Amino acid sequence: MIVQPDALTSDAPLMLSVSGARGIVGQSMTPAVARGFAAAFASFAREQTDLDQPVLCIGRDSRPSGKELAQAAIEGVNGAGCKAIDLGLVATPTVGVMIQHHGAAGGLVITASHNPGQWNGLKCLNSDGAAPPAERAAEIIRRFKVADFKRPPVPPSIIRDDSANSVHISRVLAAIEPAPIRSAKLKVVLDSINGAGSIAGRSLLEQLGCDVVHINSEPNGVFAHAPEPVEANLRDLAARTRDENAACGFAQDPDADRLAIIDETGRYIGEEYTLVLAAKRVLDLHRNSELGTRNSELIVAANLSTSRMIDDLAAQYPNVRVVRTAVGEANVVAAMQPHGDRAIIGGEGNGGVIFPPVCWVRDSYSAMALV
Repeated sequence: MIVQPDALTSDAPLMLSVSGARGIVGQSMTPAVARGFAAAFASFAREQTDLDQPVLCIGRDSRPSGKELAQAAIEGVNGAGCKAIDLGLVATPTVGVMIQHHGAAGGLVITASHNPGQWNGLKCLNSDGAAPPAERAAEIIRRFKVADFKRPPVPPSIIRDDSANSVHISRVLAAIEPAPIRSAKLKVVLDSINGAGSIAGRSLLEQLGCDVVHINSEPNGVFAHAPEPVEANLRDLAARTRDENAACGFAQDPDADRLAIIDETGRYIGEEYTLVLAAKRVLDLHRNSELGTRNSELIVAANLSTSRMIDDLAAQYPNVRVVRTAVGEANVVAAMQPHGDRAIIGGEGNGGVIFPPVCWVRDSYSAMALV
């Protein structure tokens, strides 16, 4: 849905969808818009709990406009009767991790994902750290459009938590087997596109024993190339991976929820392989596990736009079923959660891996570790 808020004089569109709100900074995405959308989300989240003053986690990617918009979002959250935990500059999946870590009622990420730098927005996450399904997103949009978020405000209430990156990395390391990676002493080239994944992405790879060649590593939001992690935008990464004789190259998008891969020859193999390679590792880990030997069916979920490589992979393992969903990570998560621990991995062919032991959001850190 594209709307033009009455409060704006610009002709720039404000895009409202299951992904939240996105607009052009200073035109359709302003502090007033961020404040109002955050208040609409907070009022909805407040009604989903029995707490008088529930807590919401707030994080932002590296775009220069993020700090001001995050402050406005915190004001909106407080104005709608919720407390805020300010996570600072973190990846989108990290906010999902910290919602679970704090037992929060939900969270907001100030990000425009893979959109160009002049864009920014707000992405909503539920109390389980997952993106809201369509019906919840529609209710948040309705409240924003009609300013239906009048709730008893709380005094300015901000808790700062700078532990988010370390908490996220610890979860990833606990969910895999790091020893084989560490013993391999791999060289990896990482392109963080000056985005939110710069700090934790490098730290994770170093803790896995990798020799990291890090390009576009400063998280300043001034993107070194077009943000979409497609082949045309990753030629420098491909060349560097080849020239360094690296095991692989990894490309994150600005909010670090997606991952594209360069192979050891410097060839872009892209985003479709990310989920397949990550799933192969998870299936191998489960092959001889207690869960894998119970003769119970294991579930891998993927949306309908993901290639059949994932089906071909699953067919190589006993008792594994691929569940297909509509496009959108919320739909993939909704298909996984009813299966409990039998849903071992999910994602989308755009490089998004959802690894439940870590979080219910597409996560480039989990994807790098598994690959």
